[in-house]
Amino acid sequence: MTAPRRIDFIVGMSRTGITWLTRALNMHPQLATFGQSRFWGKHFRGPADPRGYDAPELARIHRRLKRSTWDATVGRGPGCFTLGLDDVRHQLDRAWSQLRPPVPPSRAFEALAEVFATAGGADHVLEKTPHHILHIDRIRSHFPRARFVIIETGADDYAAIQRGQPDLRHHPIAVALLFRRYATACAQAARQLGDDAVRVQLRALAKDPDRALAPVFRVLGVEPVPIANAMPSVAEAVPEPFAGPPPAVDRFWIRRLSDSATRAEAGPRPSIPALMTSLLTLPPWALDNLRTNLADVEGSLFHYYTRWLGRR
Repeated sequence: MTAPRRIDFIVGMSRTGITWLTRALNMHPQLATFGQSRFWGKHFRGPADPRGYDAPELARIHRRLKRSTWDATVGRGPGCFTLGLDDVRHQLDRAWSQLRPPVPPSRAFEALAEVFATAGGADHVLEKTPHHILHIDRIRSHFPRARFVIIETGADDYAAIQRGQPDLRHHPIAVALLFRRYATACAQAARQLGDDAVRVQLRALAKDPDRALAPVFRVLGVEPVPIANAMPSVAEAVPEPFAGPPPAVDRFWIRRLSDSATRAEAGPRPSIPALMTSLLTLPPWALDNLRTNLADVEGSLFHYYTRWLGRR
């Protein structure tokens, strides 16, 4: 299997064109991109032995990875690999069979990246998981030379996108808190990483994809190539923000709970019933979210939530 020369990361706000961006970058002949592994965030559990994972720990990680559909770039259409999901899982079996405990987290992740380096015929791999923006320190401790592509969007666009997701239980207060955390994490990561990061705005991608991608290629150290004409439009991939602003209750909470610059923007006031409904339905939403994460989060759920709340 092809060992990646470099492993970099695509992170940022969820559902803001990050899959479009991942597929666009996968069209570059020097890059192989995939996602989302959740390896360094939601599904991370450090090895019990400081030297690395033992055989049962590796088997647990393997099972988790095989359950992923890898639909960021495994499928059909521009920017997707030609191999199918069964092929990916077969290659993952092969990669894992070559690991000999103890295996440090970095080597386990490299084995995963090798699958997609081979699939893409490239030795420069990028992995996409939005919430890895909260775990830059963890990633850099294992990959100190890693570079990061950070995708972002504005408050109203984010609220509109989240309301339009059919697979998520929507709540305007939760979305506002999520946006605040993502916005803070993106700004902090950009400051921390300096020249090893590039920020990409959804609206800039929609307006002129090739111009918006030029600094991305520069940070990644590859020659820029025109991609816009080979990809569907960003507005087609992420239609919600271009269809108009979100409801007043969404705009109220995302301003109320976000930074001062966002709060200063004027907006229509929601009705009293809409506000009361948003307050009364928050506890059931929180319980549902807790049940979901109890089943899906590896390691400490307390640490997972404190990270999202910005406490560590």
